[in-house]
Amino acid sequence: MRLRKRLLGAGELGPMIGHSTAMRKVMALIEQVAPSNASCVLTGDSGTGKELAARTIHDLSPRRSHAYVALNCAAIPRP
Repeated sequence: MRLRKRLLGAGELGPMIGHSTAMRKVMALIEQVAPSNASCVLTGDSGTGKELAARTIHDLSPRRSHAYVALNCAAIPRP
């Protein structure tokens, strides 16, 4: 946990790297969400790193030993 806090302070969290205020806020949110058993939905424009954020949440969560399944909701056809 101390190492993770040091990396977060250095602008790194798992594979995510960034020193801007916005990236630090995203990393702090990931740190808050990851320990929870609740599901979360990530939204945003294409190419903003939602899948990378989701993978990081999974890797830091209690579910990390289970399968990670990425789902592109835009690819699901409407009925």
